[in-house]
Amino acid sequence: MNQSSTEFLDVETIASLAKESLPSHYHLTGVNFDVPGNLGFIEIRIEFYNTLDEGLQGMPDDIAAFQKWSNPLIDKIRTQWPKETVRISFSEKLPPSV
Repeated sequence: MNQSSTEFLDVETIASLAKESLPSHYHLTGVNFDVPGNLGFIEIRIEFYNTLDEGLQGMPDDIAAFQKWSNPLIDKIRTQWPKETVRISFSEKLPPSV
């Protein structure tokens, strides 16, 4: 069932979808929503950090893992909210200092 951009998006639902196939070297840190002005859409920002060694981050295997996770996640979100009403972005954060 599609929902309009004016209906409240559930952070827990989006976070649950994001965790379903999250690669083991990624850690979800948050899901945030933003309604930028009267532009008619909601931005969904999915935040995570990568625990791979810095030398391996951004390498082909890491990029493939990200795409294998993010592309189906975008599709799942868009089955619930039409693509015209949401913009989905991913934000890679620095891991917490140990």
